[in-house]
Amino acid sequence: MFELLISISIIGILTALAVVSYSGSQVRARNVRRIEDMNAIQKAAEQYYVSHNYVYPPHLVDFYGGTDPVLVSWPSDPKTGIPYGIYHNGLPATPNIFCACALMEGTNQGNSTLNCADFNNVLKPYYCVKGQQ
Repeated sequence: MFELLISISIIGILTALAVVSYSGSQVRARNVRRIEDMNAIQKAAEQYYVSHNYVYPPHLVDFYGGTDPVLVSWPSDPKTGIPYGIYHNGLPATPNIFCACALMEGTNQGNSTLNCADFNNVLKPYYCVKGQQ
């Protein structure tokens, strides 16, 4: 009877460890997907920039809609399914600026503390990409 209790305890401990490890892996996988999505947005913005007289898209829909789309669709967050909505194009006087960000799960997973603001601060809950120009 004692051996059965020990076996059940060991199985319970191993199951708990597996669940914790699995959920951590899911978070890391979603963060990797967010980074890939942001990098795809950055590449699409650069394609648009080159093919549209060196101006970044003024609106999100210009990436995937209109007459000359550079993305099939605007990417969505892998956990919530909500499209990434943090996008800044320059003011009309500065159309050569753009930034897109994704909120990461966990701290220190990104490269920015605020949406498209400080890329060098300590806590980094956002992963942002900017125009290369």
